[in-house]
Amino acid sequence: TSTPPILEGELISPTIDLSGLEAVAIKFYQHNVPLNGTNQIATSIDGGVTWSEGIDVTTENVLTSAEDNRVGTEIKRIPLTGVAGESNVQVKFIANGDFYFWSIDDVQIVKLTGNNAEVIESFYTPLSYAVPQAHVDADTFFFSAQVRNSGGRVLDNVQLTVDVVSDETGEIVHTDQGIESNIPISETANVATDNLWVPVGLDVGTYTMNYTISVLDAAETNTQDNTSSRIFEITDNLFAKEPGATTAFRPASEGSWAAVAIYKMSKNATDYVALNAMIAVASGEANLTNNLVEVSIARLEDGMLESNFDGFDFQEQNLFGHPNFDIISTNSHVFTTEENFDLVTVPLASTGAPIPLDPGATYMVFVQFNDTDTGGPIPNNELNLAWNDDENLQDGFQFVITDTGWGQFAGQPAPVIRMQVEFMSDVDDMPLPVGSFQVYPNPASDYVTVELNLEEPTDATIVMAGIDGKVIEVQELSNVSTRSLNMNVAHLAAGTYILKAYTENGSTTHKVVVAH
Repeated sequence: TSTPPILEGELISPTIDLSGLEAVAIKFYQHNVPLNGTNQIATSIDGGVTWSEGIDVTTENVLTSAEDNRVGTEIKRIPLTGVAGESNVQVKFIANGDFYFWSIDDVQIVKLTGNNAEVIESFYTPLSYAVPQAHVDADTFFFSAQVRNSGGRVLDNVQLTVDVVSDETGEIVHTDQGIESNIPISETANVATDNLWVPVGLDVGTYTMNYTISVLDAAETNTQDNTSSRIFEITDNLFAKEPGATTAFRPASEGSWAAVAIYKMSKNATDYVALNAMIAVASGEANLTNNLVEVSIARLEDGMLESNFDGFDFQEQNLFGHPNFDIISTNSHVFTTEENFDLVTVPLASTGAPIPLDPGATYMVFVQFNDTDTGGPIPNNELNLAWNDDENLQDGFQFVITDTGWGQFAGQPAPVIRMQVEFMSDVDDMPLPVGSFQVYPNPASDYVTVELNLEEPTDATIVMAGIDGKVIEVQELSNVSTRSLNMNVAHLAAGTYILKAYTENGSTTHKVVVAH
């Protein structure tokens, strides 16, 4: 099949005299139905000889959006930089794409007055949407927001407040603030909170990060654009880039291709193994029967993630001979009764054996769509991978690999390529001294008391897991030497459980019987 051509069209306004105005914005209604491409506006102050850099006004494709958005009409109000006070201003609307249409109506140039801080985009730094409880210390949070001065005065003392809220309980589990001053009219600035945050100690569940911008000691003309939100999840044993699929697509190029999700292990969590990849694919056919994909797991070169992939070979397409990672295991999956967008679990090893994970290491999970015909409704390389394009998600690096090389992107869309891990070992390679970690009573019915008596202060991690390796609870302790804490076991089924204490000097394991 041929790729539709990309077409470009321009709509240019007459000359507009903005002499005597200090701050202006363009306001218009639009009905925007893009597929591939962008819609932008640009300005000129010299009769169209030169133009500013385009401002992207592309919106969600209303043909694939939620039902309540399908009307598609929205009001845009965008401050214009560098045109106030000029007498020879023109505005240009630029449509660049293949399908479908962009309609514009009631275009106005409006005068900006008063104070108005507008949140353009919120930002945070974790590598993944969902992280197992025992690995959250590998994902430090940095919060910031891109703020635009959409008023008619220079903004001073613009404060960003970020509240992290448990979706289950409504409790604020973390809050922080930061201040930025002297934001010129129509300009943008990044406002960051004062501190970094590591979400240790959180219960399994979903959390919302609420961003709020306020102008201290001054009233605003509009507070409807002062907020934004993001979401993340703490899990038992699952790494994921997304909470579920919203769309599916593949690269436009021909031939075999692959997508990659990247996950970082905690340096304090030993004895973890990778078990399965969880993926979702789709095609234009009614079923996937006899189509095939391959999944692989690789260990990324140490330091590569931290350097933002500086020195990574983006031209090398041979996954088994790449200089910056080592493939550990590969397995294939032939679809049978699965339907489009079904979440499919694929063992990372063909034998189903667990794959040991190194503390602090970074792993890459590949899904490969090879240019072969295995008797499915379509060739395997024409399958689409499922993705999530929710703007409230913000993930770290993902990659797509085609016959032209590697494509790197961050944020949306996020691929449905998950990794299941488990806590497996009850063996201590470097045991702590006798008496360092004690557990009682044993058997227990309501609570287990855990006592630490370490030789010197250090960080410690206490993990409770089932005999099958599934993590039940994690306690992170900082700079501890002696500590006593109670762990609730009343809600657990009767049986044998593992309690393990880790420090940088080693580990100790106890098996505890719960009896009711």
